[in-house]
Amino acid sequence: MKLYTISGLGADEKVLEKLTFNESVEVVHIPWLIPNPEEDFADYVQRMSAYIDDSEEFYLLGYSLGGIVAQEIHKLKPAKKIVIMASIRSDREKSKLIRAGQRTNAVKYIPLRIFNDKAPFFTPFSVKFLFYFIFQALAAYFNLYFLIPKYLEKNRLLVYMTFLLLTIIAASLCIIPGYYLSAY
Repeated sequence: MKLYTISGLGADEKVLEKLTFNESVEVVHIPWLIPNPEEDFADYVQRMSAYIDDSEEFYLLGYSLGGIVAQEIHKLKPAKKIVIMASIRSDREKSKLIRAGQRTNAVKYIPLRIFNDKAPFFTPFSVKFLFYFIFQALAAYFNLYFLIPKYLEKNRLLVYMTFLLLTIIAASLCIIPGYYLSAY
């Protein structure tokens, strides 16, 4: 029996390597492909589904965005079962941030060259790491709202400012070295 796995965007099969399966399960990882210009999501999923041999029974496992892709592949090549991890089942489960991004079409303003796989790890365009740290900080602020004990409630602003400072420091560690290293 084959189990096709699809990792999250920007990750590879290592994110799923700690999962263990029966000896009868043959795990096949489907790698992410570079999207073609002007290719829509349906065409992209069609190309990814080419890795699947549907002549025999198979299962799909998707992690994060891989879960969404696995569900779309299932529409083209029905699997016996689908397992999604850290993903959503339908549009109703999208976060408010994603919905706001879709309404404003903010993605088109992100420079695509920062996602170029031929660029060195540290470049002046390490903005993607800055975005990562900013989103992590926003998630931390949200979690802190619910997790700060009552005795720290008076110092909530101090805790927020500490997290903001740590976020700025972490982002600087990604961007500043890239600026200097890109000169070589």
